Formats: sequence, C-alpha cells, structure tokens
Amino acid sequence: VEEALNNGIELHLIFQFRLYMVRPFMWDNRLADWEQGYILKYHSLYDQYLLIDDSTNEQESFISVREAMESLSDFKTTLPAITATLPKSESGYRMGMRVRLNKNKFPSPLKLLGEISPSWDLDSSWKLWPVVD
Repeated sequence: VEEALNNGIELHLIFQFRLYMVRPFMWDNRLADWEQGYILKYHSLYDQYLLIDDSTNEQESFISVREAMESLSDFKTTLPAITATLPKSESGYRMGMRVRLNKNKFPSPLKLLGEISPSWDLDSSWKLWPVVD
C-alpha cells in the first residue's frame, strides 16, 4: 500500500460514524449515520505526504506516512444537527466509528488487485464509545 502511495496512488479514507441510543435489555437504537472522508497522497516534488479533508479541502503536510496516520489518531468530529432533536435517554448514547479504504476511487487497473489482494484489506472493525458532554 505504501509503495502504491509513493507511486502516485491516492488513498481515500472514509471515517464512518453511527450514533446509538442505549437501551437496557434491548439492542441499542441506531439514530444516525454519517461519514467524513480524507485523501492521503504523496507529493513527490516536495517529498511530503498530504492529508486532505474531503469536505473542506483543508490540507496538512507530513514528512512520513506514519506522521500523517498519527495525526488521524487525534481525529475529532462533531455530531450532526440531529443532536438538537435527540430523544431523551436515561441510559445515554453510544457512538460507533470505523475507518475504511475506499477502493472504488482506485484507478481502474488497481481496482481488481484492491479487491483480491489481502494486503489491501485495511478496513477497521467498528469501535464503540459512550458519548459524553
């Protein structure tokens, strides 16, 4: 993956979010889903990696892939406008998040390789956290 990145292939990362209302003795009630995308690419002229927010086009530059990925570990998001109309919950809310590599954005020759090669299977599993004020 890093070799492809260094050879000009952009990696499109999708952060997927889910908001749940916690219900004791039942499955949590899913209230909202939303996504936020980032593009990671290598800029050979400057020998830097660029991380671009897909919605705002804001970009940061990094010396290494590791630095770029570590910056994503400090990722922050705000809940969508639905939070103003959330139903009351005595048990609180929970947020789920996972990160996926959007293989549909690969150049055509790489799409098949991305689907069949295990080295391109980089999607994370869902992680859940309680929502705090």
